Amino acid sequence: MAEPGKPVTDTTGIREVIIGFLDMKPQTTIEGSIVVKCGDTALMHYHWALKGTGPDGGLVEMDMRGTEIVRKRAGGS
Repeated sequence: MAEPGKPVTDTTGIREVIIGFLDMKPQTTIEGSIVVKCGDTALMHYHWALKGTGPDGGLVEMDMRGTEIVRKRAGGS
């Protein structure tokens, strides 16, 4: 989601969002990554921050806390 409340679900939209982030020449930091494993499933929690340059040349700052649940596949990936 590049903007709050505006999810992107198709390949073209996702590509445009990623290109927009890369165009900002961002510098990111990830802090406090926590991983809790249970069998082949894991809960991951992290905080990241991003600083970059917007299309107008101004400073762009983003901050997010994320949580993901992931599962290891039979092949190990």
